[in-house]
Formats: sequence, C-alpha cells, structure tokens
Amino acid sequence: MVEILVLWPYILELLGPPQYTPAFGSIARCAAHLANKKREANDEDYMLDYEISVNIPKPPAMISRLVVMAGQPHAGGGRGQHILLLMKGLSPNLNPDLVDLWDAVIPKLIQFLEDCDEDEEKWSQKTWEDLMLKMLSKSMEVVNDDDWMVEFGTEMGKQIPLYNNHPEEKNFLYKCLGVIMRSCSNKQFVQQHLDLLFSTVKHTSQVEREGCAIGVGYCASSHLDTVIAKLEDVAKKDMVRKSTGFMGLLKDKSEVDVERVKSTVMLCHGYLTFYAPITLVTSRIESSILRSMNPHFSNVKDPSVKQNLIRAVELIGKALHPSHLNALFEFSRRGELITHMQLDPKMNEADTFDLIKVTTDSVYGLPAHGGVGGKGKEDSGGEGDKGPQVMMQEALDSLNSLLKEILKKSVTPDGLQEIFKHLEPWMVSAQDHERERVMHTALEIFNCYLEHLEFGPLSPTVFSNHGTLLGRLTPRCTDPSLTVRQMAIDCVQVVLKIGLRYEGQPVDYKDQMVEALTTLKERVVKDDPQVLFSVVSDLAKVLVKKVLTDQLLPFLDLVLQGLIDVHPHASSGACVVLNSMVKTRGSSLHQQVRDVIDALHVKLGEITVEQTKKGTLRTVRTMATHHLVGVANALLNKPLPFDENLVECWKILAAEPQLTANLIDHLLEIMARHVPYEEKAVKDRKQRPPRTATALPMAASCALAEILQVPETEEVVISNYHRLFSAVMVRVGATTGVKPPPKESQAGSEQKPAPKPKKKDAGAVAQKKELDPCGQAIETLQGFLTRSKSEGILELMDEEEGWELLKDVDKFQDGIMLLARGLATTNVQHVAQVVACLNSFLSSLLEPQRVVVVAFFAELINQKCVNDLMLVELLVNSMLGRLVDESHIVRMLCIRGLGNIASVGDGQEAVLNRAAGFPAREAVLNRAAGNPAREAVLNRAAGFPARDQAVLNRAAGNPAREAVLNRAAGFPARVAVLNRAAGNPAREAVLNSAAGFPARLAVLNRAAGNPAREAVLNSAAGFPARLAVLNRAAGFPAREAVLNRAAGFPAREAVLNSAAGFPARLAVLNRAAGIPAREAVLNSAAGFPARLAVLNSAAGFPARLAVLNRAAGFPARLAVLNSAAGFPARLAVLKTVPLDFQRGWQCCSGPLEFQPKKQSCSGPLDFQPE
Repeated sequence: MVEILVLWPYILELLGPPQYTPAFGSIARCAAHLANKKREANDEDYMLDYEISVNIPKPPAMISRLVVMAGQPHAGGGRGQHILLLMKGLSPNLNPDLVDLWDAVIPKLIQFLEDCDEDEEKWSQKTWEDLMLKMLSKSMEVVNDDDWMVEFGTEMGKQIPLYNNHPEEKNFLYKCLGVIMRSCSNKQFVQQHLDLLFSTVKHTSQVEREGCAIGVGYCASSHLDTVIAKLEDVAKKDMVRKSTGFMGLLKDKSEVDVERVKSTVMLCHGYLTFYAPITLVTSRIESSILRSMNPHFSNVKDPSVKQNLIRAVELIGKALHPSHLNALFEFSRRGELITHMQLDPKMNEADTFDLIKVTTDSVYGLPAHGGVGGKGKEDSGGEGDKGPQVMMQEALDSLNSLLKEILKKSVTPDGLQEIFKHLEPWMVSAQDHERERVMHTALEIFNCYLEHLEFGPLSPTVFSNHGTLLGRLTPRCTDPSLTVRQMAIDCVQVVLKIGLRYEGQPVDYKDQMVEALTTLKERVVKDDPQVLFSVVSDLAKVLVKKVLTDQLLPFLDLVLQGLIDVHPHASSGACVVLNSMVKTRGSSLHQQVRDVIDALHVKLGEITVEQTKKGTLRTVRTMATHHLVGVANALLNKPLPFDENLVECWKILAAEPQLTANLIDHLLEIMARHVPYEEKAVKDRKQRPPRTATALPMAASCALAEILQVPETEEVVISNYHRLFSAVMVRVGATTGVKPPPKESQAGSEQKPAPKPKKKDAGAVAQKKELDPCGQAIETLQGFLTRSKSEGILELMDEEEGWELLKDVDKFQDGIMLLARGLATTNVQHVAQVVACLNSFLSSLLEPQRVVVVAFFAELINQKCVNDLMLVELLVNSMLGRLVDESHIVRMLCIRGLGNIASVGDGQEAVLNRAAGFPAREAVLNRAAGNPAREAVLNRAAGFPARDQAVLNRAAGNPAREAVLNRAAGFPARVAVLNRAAGNPAREAVLNSAAGFPARLAVLNRAAGNPAREAVLNSAAGFPARLAVLNRAAGFPAREAVLNRAAGFPAREAVLNSAAGFPARLAVLNRAAGIPAREAVLNSAAGFPARLAVLNSAAGFPARLAVLNRAAGFPARLAVLNSAAGFPARLAVLKTVPLDFQRGWQCCSGPLEFQPKKQSCSGPLDFQPE
C-alpha cells in the first residue's frame, strides 16, 4: 500500500524526459504494474486529474511517447510488452474511446511478441511495425476527431528532438506521423507537418530518410496534390546551391548537401507514387511526378542518389503494375524512364575486379548467424523487419544476381575466370558456412554460363580454364560439409557439360559418364571415410577420361594445392584423384616430369595430414613407373643434404620391386660415368692438389644410401652384390680427402633450399656429416654391407678400425685391404664377380681408383684368391700391367701384390716347371734342376741356386736380389739384373756382364768393359742404354728399354733385337729375323739377357709374361713352362718335379729395395746364398 501511495501517479512523470529514455523499459514495467492493478481494483486515485498533476504528460503526448517507443519492442531489455501493458492499463485515462479497441488488440500484440521470443525465425520487424501502425490507424478511426488528431500529431511532432540520437525510433515516428496526417483532414496541420518532416530529417541517414519517405507516402494517400506541391517546393529551395557574399565566394549549401537532399526527395517520389490512390496516380504520374523527377536522372554521381533513384523507380513500377492498379495502364513515358535506368556502364577490368572483390568479401565474410548478435532483434534498424537468416539469404541472392549479370556481359572462359578467381580463396576457407555460400554462388555461375553459352564467329573455341575449374572443385567433393560436397559434385557435372559443348556436342547431348555423377551426389550423404573414398575414386575415373590433354597440367597444379587443404578429408580426396590421374595419364607428362616432382616435393613439406603425405609419396612412385630416369634425375637435382621428404621419396621408390633394380642401375651408371671429384692444379708437384667432390655423383651416393635402408631391396642388393660392392668401394677410395661440393655447384642449387630442421644444432650436425663426401660414401658402404647381410665384413672392419683407415688419406689402401680380406674370408662366392667389375678401373685416369683396385687385388692374392687358379692368372696379369704405372703408390702395391704370391702355396699360382727336376715359383722358370727362383726370375743354366726376392744365382756363392738372373756363374744381380761374368757387382736392377761394369733396373751388360746407367746396358764400350735395354754387340746404342743388337737398329721399351736389323716393341725380343717376343721376354741364346723375369732359351722362340721356352718352338703363357716340345702348361703349374720353395719377402722404404726375411745384406751388392 505504501508503494502505491508513493509511486502513483508520479512515476508517469518519468516517461517524457529524454534523460530517462535508457530506463524506459523499467519505468514502463513499474507503471504498467501499478496502472493495471489500480484499474482492476477500480481505486479512487486511478483516474488522473491532469489539472492537478501538471507534470504528468497529457494524453496525446503520453500516447505519442508510448507508441513510438513500442516500435522497437526488443530494445531496452524487451520494453515492448511492458509498454503495451501500460497502454492497456492507462487507456481509460488517455481516451475513453480507445479502451475497447486497445483491450482487444493489445493482448494480441503481446501474444505475437511472446511467440517470437519462443521462435526467433518468426520475428519480422516490418510485420511488427505494420501491426502497430494498423492499431494506430484504427485508433484514429475510433476517435474520429480532427481536433484530437491535430493535438495528437502536434505533440508527436514536438517529440521529434527526443530521438535525434535514436534513428530507428525516429524512423518509426515519421511513419506514425504519416498515418496521423493520412487520417486528418486539416490541410494546415498537414502542410505544417510536411514542413516539419523535411526540416528535421537527417539527409545523411538512410534510416531516417526511409522513415521520412514512407511517412510522406502515407500522407499522399489522402493528400496527394499537397505532397506533390511540397516536394516541388523542396526541390526548388533545398536542392539548389546558393551562394552569398562577394562574387559568390561564400557558400551556404555544399554540393554534397544538395545530393543528400536529392536522395531523400527522389525516394519520397517513389513512396508517394506507391501509396497514392490508384484513381489518381495514373493521372499524376506523367504530368507531375515524372516531370519533377526527370531533371535529376542525369549526371548522377553520388552512390546514395543512384541507390534511391533505383528504389524510386522500383516503387513506381510496382505502383503502375496491373496487379496493383487492378487494370491495365498505358504508360507512354515508359521508354523514357527505362532509358534513364540503363545502368549498364562499361567498366574496365580494374573496376570489375574491385566490384566483385568488395561484394564477395562483404557477403561471404559475414558470421554464420548473418552478422546480428543474440536474437537478431535488439539492434535491428531500418531492415529490422527481417530475420538475420532471411537477410543473409537475400544478400547472397543479390550477390549471385550481380555476378551473373557481370558474367552475361562476357560469356567466355576469360569472363568466367574473372569471377571465379574471387571465389577460389573462399572455397578453401576453414569455416563451413563460408564454403557453403561460395559453392552456392559457383553453382549459380556455372549454370548461368552453360545456359547463356553461344558460339559465334569470334567466340572462343577452347574451354581454356576447364582444368583449373575441375582442379579447384575436386577437393571440395570430399569436404566435411555435406552441403559443400553435394554442390561441388553438381559444379563438376556442370563444368564437364560446358566442356562437352566446347567439344561440339549439342545442348541436349547426354554423356553417360557425366550423367552418372548424379548418383555420386546421392552417395556422399554419408560421412563414412570408406564411402567417401569410394565416391572420389569413381569421380577420379570420370576426370581421368574427361580432362583435356592441354588442361592436364593446370588440373594437376590445382589438385596439388588441394593436398594442403585445411580439412583432412578434402586433402585425402585430392590425393586419390592425383594418384589416379598420374597412374593413367602420367605417360604423357614426359616433358613435365621435373616440374611435377618439384611441385610434389614442395607440397610434401607443407602437408600436415599423415594419410595425405603417404598418398603423395605414392604419387611420386606412380610417376616413376612411367618415367623412372626423369623422376630420379629430378630428385637428384635437389640440394644436398637431402631433406626428410626427399629421403622418403627415395625410400618409397626403393620399396617398389619393379623399380628397385632399374633405379640402382641408374645410380650406379651416374657414379661410373661422372668423375667423383674435380682437381685443381698446383705449382708444387710435391704438394697434393686439392680435390672437390662433384655434386651429381655425390647425390647419387646419398640416394643409394637411403635406398639401402629399405628392407625390400635385399633381394636386388644381393643379386647385384658385385656391382654395388665394387662401385661403392671405389667411391670410398676416390673421395678420401675430398672436400664437399660448394653450395653454388650443388645439384638443384638454383632452387629454394630444403626446409631447415626444427632442432638447429642437430640439423647442423647432420648437414655437416652428410656433406662429407668420404663419410657419406662410407655410410653407403655400411648400408650396403648391412642390407646384403655381410656381417663378417662389418665385424672385421669394426675390430680392425677399418672405417677410420678409409678416412685417412695416407692409409685408406689398408682399409681397402681389410675389405678384400673380409670378402675373401666371408663372401667367397662374390670374389670373382667383384674382381671382374674392378678390372675396368685399372685403366682409370684417376689415381685413387687405381690404388683401390690394386690394393684390393694385392690382398686377394695374399688371401690365396679363394684357391681359384684362374683368378690368380687374372690378378697377376692385371698387376703386371700396372708395374709401369705413373703412380708410385700403384707400383708399390703391384709389387706387394706380386710378392704376396708366396702365400699361395707349393707348386701353385704362377709356378711352372719346364723340365723335370726344375723348380719354378711365381712366374719364375728354373731351367736347370735344383735352382729355385722367385718373382720373375729365370735360371738359364742348370746348377744355379736362386735366393728369396726374385734372385737367381747361377754359380754357387754368387748372391742375387729381387728379380735378378745370373746367367754366368758367379755374377750377382739386383732387381731384374743379371751379372754375366763372375765377380761383377750390380746396383739397382743393373747387370754387369763384364767385371767392373755397373747396370741399373733390369739392364745387362754382356760384353766386358761396357758401362750402363739407369736400366741401360752398353754391350760395347762407349754405347749407352736405358731402362731395361741391352746392347748385345759392341758399338750398338739403345734407349729406353730398347736394345739394338746390330748397328742402326732401334727398339723400344723392354725390347731386345738379337740379330742385326730386327726391330722389336714393348718387351719383345727378336733373336732371329722375324721371330717376335712380347713383354719381358729373354732369348736364351748365348749372351742374350732378359727383363721382367722372361727368358727365351733358344733363338726364335716367343714367350709372354714370365714364360721361358727352353727348347725351340715351345710357346708358354703366363708363368707356364713347357718342359718338352709341344707340352703346354697354364697358370703357373706344370710340374715334372715338384719343388718345396717357400720364400717370403717384404717391401722396404724404396720401390725396388727388398729385404729377405732370413738374412740381411751388408751392402747393396753383398748377397749371401742360402
């Protein structure tokens, strides 16, 4: 009771002041509670005395305030229901004539608000305003008092300033004032309030402009001529720029203000025509309305004026439509009006781009609920009569209509691409609603293109963007959104139909495969990954057949972009299509292999979905089935070290059995055909020239290392054991001490560098390790031994620290020997094939490669060559051929290898017995029984003992050393030196034939008194000879292993001419005319010495490589002795009397300085026989 006494009726005083507007809902709620309570109780103080309560707004003012504030029912915390309850509770105090009407209508309005609160989709601001205005109009009819209407309208006009900061409420007030003017017949009141409308409206606000124009339209329904006259007056006064001041420099109305007023006036003309009585509008439209509007159609620049002119013309069209007039009207100025509305400006490319971009960004980027927060009602404005979803759909429809109109201007592939390029970024959006909107637009655009496609003389004949469109749409066919999936398949179908039209098919042509896509749309309803995989596989079959050949690359490029789609399902779908396309059409991409592989490599670094990454790697493998060499070369062209994605590419190629063998062949071919390093010349010959690895062989080695990590390669590796072992081992030796290739010379250095590893330190270490050529080659070798299950070699290398030896420039040959030992002891089945592969490297121009092979062969001999005598022959032949190598390391290793023959055993390996009772060892023939010889040493006369290290002593007590033959008893020799006369010393492979004459390096002096130097023997006094050259007759000169027996006869390199006039070449001795001998052959005729452990006993008998023919006409080959005429022997064994000749030798500091095991020599010529 106290509450009622305190608040009633003073709370009503708070309804008017503008400062209480924000709390209007709460005030109305309290006042409605009190008013209805008192009205129900019929309290004495319920009826208000406005003469006493002078601060309470008068009924017209209160009704005006309540009606306007009720126009926005959801503002102010949902004030609408409270205002309506207050109006119902106060109706007896406001106007008794309104009580029955409001008691009947207001509960219905309240129920409408309650229903809309429960279902937001039912709400419409326009519907609500129509209901309120209808109630207001009925109220005017019920009261039916012009004076009350004038008072009511005047009070409403006075309240306009209350809403200067509330454009929505002001908009509704103008509409209410228009309803009042329509109901009132007082011309003065109408004229005054039309002036009030135009004087108070903000021409800069479209919301207020809309309210003013509609209010004017309501007024025109009863006062058409008055309103027309007012608009003409406004056009004359307010739409003309006026200038005052000196020479018009002072302006009181700017051009911008005039344009804004024009916008309001044009819109008013539109609503005036729309709401005008149908009996009058036809007579006024041409004579008055269009006459006022026509001058303003030209030179329109302001966008607001254009917009409102269009709205005005739209309203005029609706007003004159037969459905509105209920009759036909002949509009004579229709053509003129249409001419004014030809808004089809020729926009340039930049303007079109801006227009499409602005509109698409404005619509697609709106939130999912349409851009209105909450229920979408509280802050709604001039278009608040529509729900957010309806508004969003209308905006999307308008955008689609705009884009279709733009497309119709240029129904060409270029015109379509001009629009589609703005849609592409939204197709890959992470938001479902954005992708759904853009796919809806895309489908509309494609259908419009197909519908309006026509072919003329100048029309394009090729659908140039066929591939790009399909490539962009493909990932969306497996989109996580069902709506997007279905529309994407529809889009693909329409694009394919467009392609058929360009192929010459008629409009009604039905392609079976294209029409079958309709069934795919039905199948994508399920989100099951297996179902989606099946759908996209079937889609791929269609695309494989339908994508044009010249569009294949653009299609693949867009599908590749789909691999990095933010949605896993979409990226996986793109991967399936990509695989199918490459599998079926990959053979036609032979010229684009590198581009495709480069693109795949880039995408592998960006893909985040593991399943998609695996599928992309399978695409690389599929591409390799068509172009293995091209794919391999593209991968090899990448920068070193290989990143993890390249490593995965090599591994997946290696895992395919059909590719592995050919891939390994290609890599081995690259390693064999390209030099492993480049060498820079240095001035100082003693200095080792710097070597830099070449990029391509190193990349091949890196790739081979990765391939060997794949377990599936085991069978191929074992079947190619000999090739891989020999190639990788040779590369290890060739890269010892070699620097990595510079970055600018690496394969693929022109491309973007490989992605850096996440862990900086670890990545730097890995990079440094991989870029070490020798270290990398060793890793490849280790990988090969592991994959080929050569555990024995690995264990040996680990125990003997062989890997460290291989890295040492001065000791790497020792590491090679360890590999040979491991191979000979654990993998004997591969030895012969490995030797065959290595033989080709003996003639290599690169010293390290020759060193590797010779060191390997030397150790194989030491390991008895797995008891293969045929192999012994091959190795001995090979190493003898390199004794004249320019590299001292190669020569040293050859001598060591030939010395290792001692380890072969009794009567084996390069031992030949020519005659019974004559022992021979290691390519040495003993002519006389009981005389042992080693290493290319021959005893010509029986009874001459030979001593370790290739020395044969003919006479007892005469020592010889290292490949020295004593022809006459008592002649010592060293290093293939024979002393013919007893008591004559020799130095460094020099034989003195006569006492006191020195010789060097396989040089024999036959005649006394003839000096020789550096492997030169002068047979007669005063005649020089060089390098294993013997002059048999006095007075005959010789040079460089050439002996001229008769005056004037030349010979070259280890060639002896026995008879005058007979030339010989390369270690060939002609004793008699026309009888050749080859390479280290000695003629056994009296006085004829030989070089390199070869002796021909009788004149005219040829011999080869440590072979002695004792009797005339008996040929022998490779350490073979024929004892009797016609008895051949091969590969070091023909035994008539077996010998027990086990001798060892060691290599000393000099290349030709040998030391026996059991005895040492006191001087270079002091040899002691055993």
